[in-house]
Amino acid sequence: MNSGYIYALTAFGVWGIIPIYWALFKHIDPIEVLCHRVLWSFVFYTLIVSTKKLKNHTTVNQKLLLGFAGLLIGVNWGVYIWAVNNGHVAESSLGYFINPLINFILGVLLFHEHLSQPKKIAIAFALAGVLYLTWVYQGLPWIALSLALTFGIYGAIKKRVQVPSILGMQLETLILIPLTLGYLVHIGIQNPQSYLERDLLTWLLLISCGVVTGLPLIWFSSAAKRIPISTLGFFQYVAPTLQFLCAILYFKEDFSVEKAIGFSLVWLGLGIVISEAATLRKKY
Repeated sequence: MNSGYIYALTAFGVWGIIPIYWALFKHIDPIEVLCHRVLWSFVFYTLIVSTKKLKNHTTVNQKLLLGFAGLLIGVNWGVYIWAVNNGHVAESSLGYFINPLINFILGVLLFHEHLSQPKKIAIAFALAGVLYLTWVYQGLPWIALSLALTFGIYGAIKKRVQVPSILGMQLETLILIPLTLGYLVHIGIQNPQSYLERDLLTWLLLISCGVVTGLPLIWFSSAAKRIPISTLGFFQYVAPTLQFLCAILYFKEDFSVEKAIGFSLVWLGLGIVISEAATLRKKY
């Protein structure tokens, strides 16, 4: 179990400080960075699948669902990379704070799960926070909402399609490979200098996108096998907390009192959920 805690902290810790990594590509078009992330992630997953000798026994329906999941995670990755390199790390972290609450709503709509009274109150606080931030931003906090929704629906699909994580991710990135290669070839033809003038370190960092994306997933899977899922749930708040701290302390993003009020409403909702989970765990 102790190793499970280490795996969980390492996975969520890396996801928490990953904005610093994506900020290294500020001088590159975010769509190109996304394409490299998809391409090298697919290579990484394929190597792992080959090493483990996993057999692909997915049905046509499962492949279609995983294809849709791939499109969702592609949008999620693209929005996140763009947000980091355009000064919206704090709002991105908000998306992952909202995500567990989105999961509750999707659980009711898609899996007919029951919402407890504390969870209803938590969702109400989160909704109030989003509405307040809509007023502060003079528009919907679309980065936070798109990250929360795409990742929430992605998670719901993964719950329905029971395949090994690495195999699922390989198939999800495979669906994006034609678009990815097409875009990278297009850039090479239109502006070959952009590739030729790039230094070795930048190329190594781009190729490393696959490892940076894939390794935390492996650590997360290892943690899930070793510690209770309820305990693992608490660790999911490590990543957005670290992302938020990166936004304020490392990227020096503006965080006004008005924004703090909106975030606090969401955090209050999360506090209710965590308190309920802790109470239930102690009870049983």
